Amino acid sequence: RRTTSPAEWTDQVETALERIAAGRLAKVVLAQALSVDLEGPVDVPATLERLARQYPNCYRFLVAHDVGGTFFGAPPERLVSKRGGRVETEALAGSVPRGESPVEDEAHVERMRADAKFQHEHGLVVDAIREQLAPFARDLTVREQTIRRLATIQHLQTPIEAVLEGDRHVLEIVEALHPTPAVGGVPPDAAWETIRDAEPFDRGWYA
Repeated sequence: RRTTSPAEWTDQVETALERIAAGRLAKVVLAQALSVDLEGPVDVPATLERLARQYPNCYRFLVAHDVGGTFFGAPPERLVSKRGGRVETEALAGSVPRGESPVEDEAHVERMRADAKFQHEHGLVVDAIREQLAPFARDLTVREQTIRRLATIQHLQTPIEAVLEGDRHVLEIVEALHPTPAVGGVPPDAAWETIRDAEPFDRGWYA
């Protein structure tokens, strides 16, 4: 069961485009949800193990509650890593498929690198993370853009590092970075307003 019909999806996209054209938004990420009835209970540890085998370069997570089920997945991006006063994160935006060979892989990557739309989208994420981290940082470094290759997809990736000004808890950094433009948009408040207005379902734990 899908939460969004094709006609509703078209309306949502048009609403977002109108707000972008009016200058209220630079980027927004809309979502759909799919509900399925399973034949039996899910073996969550076994499923996480399969995800680890299929997507070894992703970050697995699991949140279990007595009420409300289990939320798990294997996203490609790391929100934040903090070791002492040093923080590492990354901008991951702009995607193309994997090729059937290394030559095809590179052809997809070169197309993505040269595409103004991909670079604009990626730049928005880099700029947003830089702005969100800056108030905490004594020193902030944006590394050179690289490619993150996963089992079925390739992303533009820019590593970002910061040396913190003073003692900060990791959850303060999480609060500053989340939601990233990869799941919300730019500027964040306008993007979330658009998401709440457009999407016919509650995202819940998603994103």
